[in-house]
Amino acid sequence: MGLLKLTISIITIITIIIIIITAACEQLALTEYAKRRDGLAKIIHQKVAEAAEMFDNKSTYYKYTPADVLENEKFQLYWNRSIITDKNNTL
Repeated sequence: MGLLKLTISIITIITIIIIIITAACEQLALTEYAKRRDGLAKIIHQKVAEAAEMFDNKSTYYKYTPADVLENEKFQLYWNRSIITDKNNTL
């Protein structure tokens, strides 16, 4: 039990340090935000590709590396690509 508590304490301290550093530095905050966003997007990409039967990849979500383009007879799934539309979005 002592080792488990020590491990949790170390993880907590590291997490707090990361929060402090990223809050203090806008550049790092943007980088960390992008990593988190991409991590979530990878999970969604993998699940959509599996649902559309584009591949049979059973790797875990943290090992999954999305292809730039996946396609089959019905769908095309893009990763990290700009798409030109007739809509004008200003975010």
